[in-house]
Amino acid sequence: METTKKQVVVVTRKTHNATQVTIKNPNQKLLSFIEKLAERSKKLKEEIMQMDFKEYKRI
Repeated sequence: METTKKQVVVVTRKTHNATQVTIKNPNQKLLSFIEKLAERSKKLKEEIMQMDFKEYKRI
């Protein structure tokens, strides 16, 4: 049985205020990294939303 390697393709698209990243054929290690990154981002966003305005202004 022959296995073929799929090549990971990363496509970025920039607009004036954001960058969109599309990943085609990601491997399991990359998927787990992206999931961890998304969780960190979500937690940080929640922490910022719970801060008082003065604390937010300090950042």
